[in-house]
Amino acid sequence: GGTLSDSMRAHPKVFQDEWCEVVRCGELSGELDKVLTRLCEQVEEVQALRAKITSALFYPVMILFVSVGAVLVMMTVVVPTFKSMFAEFGKELPGPTLKLVAISDNLRANGGTYALMLVIGAVMFRSWVRTEGGKRLWTRFLMSLPVIGDLMVQSAMQKFALNLSNLLSSGVSILESLDIVRGVYRSNPAYQDATARMSVQIGRGATLTQALASTGLFTSYMVNMTRIGEESGTITETHAEVARFYRGKVETTVQRLASQVETVLIILMSIMVAAVLIALYLPMFELSAG
Repeated sequence: GGTLSDSMRAHPKVFQDEWCEVVRCGELSGELDKVLTRLCEQVEEVQALRAKITSALFYPVMILFVSVGAVLVMMTVVVPTFKSMFAEFGKELPGPTLKLVAISDNLRANGGTYALMLVIGAVMFRSWVRTEGGKRLWTRFLMSLPVIGDLMVQSAMQKFALNLSNLLSSGVSILESLDIVRGVYRSNPAYQDATARMSVQIGRGATLTQALASTGLFTSYMVNMTRIGEESGTITETHAEVARFYRGKVETTVQRLASQVETVLIILMSIMVAAVLIALYLPMFELSAG
């Protein structure tokens, strides 16, 4: 005898809070079929954006793993082979070769310790980021970075506009909508706090435009489009357009970032491999010259 929204709330790992609230409003308004159609379109749009981001970052990540793996194989397998060959020369090795051999010996002797330290460090970092203070500091640091910070802001604008548009069009009040959108920003405390402050200001009589502008975290485009939507009475349509605009910006930024990271990784990999090969073949060059 329970409602669909209550049944969905019983499975928070599958159904998000904003989905449940939209379904509840559809049940109260008697337009559940239309609400579910809009919700389905929203979910498909979010999944399509996530798939494009994953696809754009897949190749750079693969290059990173291949680069690290290639360097490790060279340092732990190739360099020791050359080391035994150099020992037969009976001559003093060049400085770069000696440093490379020393690094290889150290890596082979302490590789397990280094790997364990990396694992422990990753676990400690993950635990720290999950704390309230750690999450805030890490988010603030990421948002201060040139490209990543812009990407986080654009993503936050897209989430805000898309969810607010769908909630308002489903009959949810502005204050309830902001409370629900606040839950969308669980991974971004900065916008979570900003949304909470907006709810307080609107409850005191401020407009949505004034509340957005007062936070200092929302872009001028978002603020101006919200003002246009409020003045024209088309706030849901306006925010739907804003969501589409920032979705395109997020896709473009991710593709540009992936291309830049890919180029940097290829350059770094080429430099590292070239440095190792030069250090390995330098003694042979000196022998042939001598």
